[in-house]
Amino acid sequence: MRLTKSMKIIKLLILAAVLTTFAAFGFGLASAQDQTQKDSSILLQPNFQELPLNAEFTVDVLVQTEDQLVGADLKIKFDKNTLEVVSIDQGETFDQIPLKVVGDGTVDITVVSTPPKKFTGEGRLVSLKLRAKDAGDTKIEFIFTAKSTTDSNLSNTGVGDSLTKVDSGHYVIGTAAQRGAASLRRSIVQLISILVFFIIAAVLGYLFYRRYKASREKPPDVFYPEEVPMDKPPTDEQSQ
Repeated sequence: MRLTKSMKIIKLLILAAVLTTFAAFGFGLASAQDQTQKDSSILLQPNFQELPLNAEFTVDVLVQTEDQLVGADLKIKFDKNTLEVVSIDQGETFDQIPLKVVGDGTVDITVVSTPPKKFTGEGRLVSLKLRAKDAGDTKIEFIFTAKSTTDSNLSNTGVGDSLTKVDSGHYVIGTAAQRGAASLRRSIVQLISILVFFIIAAVLGYLFYRRYKASREKPPDVFYPEEVPMDKPPTDEQSQ
């Protein structure tokens, strides 16, 4: 009986040792994979600048990577009230730019390399030529979600997203007085738009209420006598 118990204990100890070994191996493998993961960043140069009103300036979109890249997608957002995109120029990193679309405060760009070319290191993806069309304190930012291929990303040879970090740009346009006046002007325009919306909504609501109320009202029950010529008195039958 004691031998049986001893054998059970030995088996349990062996099983525990095997499980511990596998767990340690799995943790080490995961750590090694994490250590071999290569960082890739998208940067803006310059990422800060003070500018006079109506000035044109250039912002370079740079990439830094240790991975082997075959292309990139850039989704950029900016304040359309203060900045205007004048042009988008191709960089030296990739030799094709099949997509460059300027939307309502957004820019979508795709750059790719001709196979079998690949890129590793630091380089310029594109250059954005911008105009400071109104005074303000404004930013340029990338739309980015880690490991997502539907927004800003860097495509590697494994058909995955290598992008781990993005930069943002901060640009100060005009003097302090110009920025204050521009901010006040935009606030007034926004307030007027809101007031116009509420006025239109109130008028439509009032008209709807009047129509609804009229449809609920019944016409009064009024007796209209038969018309009788003024030069003839009504007969007994007409009186009845």
